[in-house]
Amino acid sequence: TITSRSLRLRRDLVIQDVKRGLRRVELGRRSMEVQRAQITQAQGKLVVARKKFELGLATNYDVVEAADDLRFAETGLIQSVASTIDSQYSLRAAIGTLVELPEELQ
Repeated sequence: TITSRSLRLRRDLVIQDVKRGLRRVELGRRSMEVQRAQITQAQGKLVVARKKFELGLATNYDVVEAADDLRFAETGLIQSVASTIDSQYSLRAAIGTLVELPEELQ
């Protein structure tokens, strides 16, 4: 019947939304790991650039460039965190746990 087809279609759409949400959350978590690693690497490069500058082996430009790389990596992490949070809320909406049901509907 039309009603059973409609229910199956709606169920399939919900399943697709949940799977898509799970993938987005996982990708967000991976992206945050990558960004954290980039921050660690950029911090190390900044330490090296400062030391070289102190020893006269690098210019102020090298230090500024390393600081910019660190700032870029930190910005990437912030974007990844925000995207992951958004993905988590989208997933919760897809599975129906975003809003608590009123007592009369439970």
